[in-house]
Amino acid sequence: MNGAAAVPDGEQPDGLEATLLLDGDSTPWGEAQTGYTQGDTVSVSETTQVGDVDLCEIVGATIRGTTIEGTVDLEGPFDLTLAKGANELTVTNEVECTSRLRLFMTTNDGFSVAGWTLGAEGGGSTIGFADGLSGVEGQVSPNALYELTQSPGDPRYVSFINSGAVAGTTASWVCEQVDAQGDSIPGFTDGIDGDVTVPLGYRVECTALNQAATLRLIKNVDNSGGGIQQPDHWTLHTEPVDDVEGIAIVSQPGSTAGFAVTVRPDTEYYIWETAPPTLGYTLVGPTCTDGTTSVPVRAAGDGRYIVTLAVNTVVSCTFLNDDGPAVWKSAKTSNPPTGTTVARGDLITYTVTASYVSGVEARDVVVVDDLAGLLAHAEIVSGPTATAGSVVREGSTFRWTLPVLASTESITFTARVTATSAVTVVNSITPSAGGTCDPCRTAHPTRVVADPAVATTPLAATGGQVLPAAAFGLGALTLGAILLDQRRRRLNRL
Repeated sequence: MNGAAAVPDGEQPDGLEATLLLDGDSTPWGEAQTGYTQGDTVSVSETTQVGDVDLCEIVGATIRGTTIEGTVDLEGPFDLTLAKGANELTVTNEVECTSRLRLFMTTNDGFSVAGWTLGAEGGGSTIGFADGLSGVEGQVSPNALYELTQSPGDPRYVSFINSGAVAGTTASWVCEQVDAQGDSIPGFTDGIDGDVTVPLGYRVECTALNQAATLRLIKNVDNSGGGIQQPDHWTLHTEPVDDVEGIAIVSQPGSTAGFAVTVRPDTEYYIWETAPPTLGYTLVGPTCTDGTTSVPVRAAGDGRYIVTLAVNTVVSCTFLNDDGPAVWKSAKTSNPPTGTTVARGDLITYTVTASYVSGVEARDVVVVDDLAGLLAHAEIVSGPTATAGSVVREGSTFRWTLPVLASTESITFTARVTATSAVTVVNSITPSAGGTCDPCRTAHPTRVVADPAVATTPLAATGGQVLPAAAFGLGALTLGAILLDQRRRRLNRL
């Protein structure tokens, strides 16, 4: 075989077979055959096959022995004339064989293997193996040990190592003999320790498995308290705790379906969420599960959490944000403060405030300002002016509506007191559902002031009531004296 020393029948590689035919009858090799006489002619031939070692080819055969001079090519039936006594014949088949190795890479999740380069080193340097991508094939030295190699591919994947491999094995391969069509031929296994020896005439395929884990990040929101935020308000993130070259942070908007991230197994990963400033939501979790059991998660202390996934697992981690019910309050105040006595013509400035307290943003907030107790004794001279929302006059009320309340807002207006009797000017508010008020009303008592148009100046008691008449009489007497004197003068001139 391949020019090496011949080996007896039975010691050749499995699959290589030759059957002796004497006069066309199958005859065992090495066993004496009787019943012949000197001078008989016997037709000697053989049939051969290579079986499963189809990389072997019988390229020739020779025969030598009694009555044969030298060595003769056995190209067909050979007619041998028997001599007296024992006749011994030797048939030698010349076989040429090659051995070939083909390497494959696969991943547990169907990820492309284009990033890995595969190779085989060793073989006593008789026949080298050229590295290549998955599917690379080449001739190797038969029965020589080759170490199987793979260049670093995607860092999120790790090589499968069989539990029965020797210590120090970096990757276990599955090697099997195949036929020319690539179909497996039972009986040959190798590669568990990361190397392979290919027998003479064998086609051997070796496959390495690289495995990752899958992390799915899910975002759920509980808006039962009146919140309106949706999962994509938050962004979910993950990255290795320790830097791994080639693995970057992954960030995507949250969703109830979640998004899958391929992660390196047995490696600690941070998981966390971020969002614009958001009132009233509390993070519950995250909680992680592989679909059957819980997967431990621990807080990193900086708003992030740490989870580690086992090889070839799919783990879902869910972030739940629960909204707290909106809590808000309102108040009615005035200047001057409630309880201050006012008079006709005085001005009172009223302020209504609505303030966010806790929980999610309050929505569709309404504060109704009852003006009935005000308008009976005063008139509105300015306002209302609102810092947010809208104010509508509805009969004897102001209706203040705020689509969203996330801080403190207010309305103000001013009224002039018109009361002419002792009354109390009252103004009160009523908040819509979910709100409170404190204080809810103002009250201003009034004092009576006389009308300036009918007021008189007080006089001294003595003679106070006859002074106007005496003055009138004195004036009349003086005027009469003047007129009389003038008449006398006109008569004298006549």
